[in-house]
Amino acid sequence: MIRFSFKNLFDTTSINIILLKNEYIIINTCKLLNDIYFGTTIQKKYESKIIIKEFQYDLIKFAVLVGDYINENNTKIKDEFLSGIREELSNKSAYTAFKRWYLIDNFSKNDTLMLLVLNSRL
Repeated sequence: MIRFSFKNLFDTTSINIILLKNEYIIINTCKLLNDIYFGTTIQKKYESKIIIKEFQYDLIKFAVLVGDYINENNTKIKDEFLSGIREELSNKSAYTAFKRWYLIDNFSKNDTLMLLVLNSRL
């Protein structure tokens, strides 16, 4: 298992890819992800900056969506936000693992959001 975290969405160096299970395939996946997000050559470092910018944009949009959901009082509108969150947690969405960990790290007391995280892993 791999854990994804970040301290600050605006700081490209704060992305962490953490190994939680010491197995060969997970170790190699972790190494590959670090290579992708941080680059290994000058060209790859440049390309990784583009990936990080896309990542930041996508995660900021997701964070705003979650904030809108939490702050909304109208049940119908709140359900629409929840549907958007559910879509963002699907495997069809980019950076899904980061989005799941974002919710776990920041909203573990919100039963509805945690249920979405658990159901999105199935």
